[in-house]
Amino acid sequence: MLAADGTLWFVDGSAVGRDAVRLARGLAGEQATACGPALLIVDERGALRRLPRAPDLPVVSAVGPMVSRFHKPACGPDGGVLALDPGGALLSLTRELEPRAVAPLAALPDAELVVLDLGDDGSAVAVLTEPTQRYRHGTLGDEVEAGAVVVLRLPDLEPLARWAPVPPAVIEARRPTPWRHGSEVGLYVTVSDDSAGARLVRLAWRDGGLHAVAGGAPLGASQRWLHLIGATGSAAYATHDPRDGGPLARYAVAAGDEPAAPDSSLDGPVAALTATTFELGLRSHVDGERLLDRAVLVGRLEDGADLLLVPSADQREVVWLRCDRASCEAVATVTLPAPLATNVTLAPSALAPEAAVLADRAGGVWWLPVPLPLAGDATPLPPRER
Repeated sequence: MLAADGTLWFVDGSAVGRDAVRLARGLAGEQATACGPALLIVDERGALRRLPRAPDLPVVSAVGPMVSRFHKPACGPDGGVLALDPGGALLSLTRELEPRAVAPLAALPDAELVVLDLGDDGSAVAVLTEPTQRYRHGTLGDEVEAGAVVVLRLPDLEPLARWAPVPPAVIEARRPTPWRHGSEVGLYVTVSDDSAGARLVRLAWRDGGLHAVAGGAPLGASQRWLHLIGATGSAAYATHDPRDGGPLARYAVAAGDEPAAPDSSLDGPVAALTATTFELGLRSHVDGERLLDRAVLVGRLEDGADLLLVPSADQREVVWLRCDRASCEAVATVTLPAPLATNVTLAPSALAPEAAVLADRAGGVWWLPVPLPLAGDATPLPPRER
């Protein structure tokens, strides 16, 4: 667990009541990235560091190059590391944080790097780029948004594709959200401008490039942002007004490839993404906070529905939701002694092999067992470590 004062603590989820163990001090990043037994995090000098996830793990600590303080690095499929330097260039590093390739991008300073499996086209990384202030509102703590998303091959960082909305529209948030449906893969992005507001766009990897294939209806100028929680192959979940209690929306491609209404931010017609909304009184984001994981899509249940974990509007409860095409209902609620203080991550322990972990403002750390059986072939989202 990463404390507000920059101290990294190890908390043993299989030993209730055991004292936490301090792993490191002087850290500045808002999130750590788990790479097997190691953690990647930025220190107060701006250097990338590699640390063990637990006191007894055989991980050699390492200090790497100076990096962007607010970005979130990623683990490469070959054990390497991906990071952003202070100027926005993409770095490919070895496991020991030694340099091996550089792509001279202008990445979003607080971008989260997303690794993709492109099937026959190999592995790649997607990153939001081309920072712009042409649409300024500061929902995530600054007034900088992305002008494009790019995909680069791993590990050599050869550029493969770029997609951008038609200006003045921008791409919101810090990361694209991957999806896979059968053999097809792609990304969801949130596109927004000051006249139409936010809308969800589905991009597909086809013929060696990124192509917009479906789009949701714009929410209007009063709603500049929607919080995309996660996506499966057939659905995406988002909150339309994430700071003020929802609603939660389930997006799906319209049956029969029904066309979306014309959208000036897209360079051609696309299929419609239809949204089914549920007024549940939930709040998935705090205004001005960079972290996007107060709510998570946990995985698919044995009955084919999806399982989400989302906080209540006052952040004093976390609610397990079972969602399908027609409904989204609470199946369990956990009341916290103090409001939620952190993002939520999937971090199973010996006591709960399928569980989420979070912390409250009173300093309590909570492991919450998944209340319903997940499908054996379901692939939950990768753990997003604090």
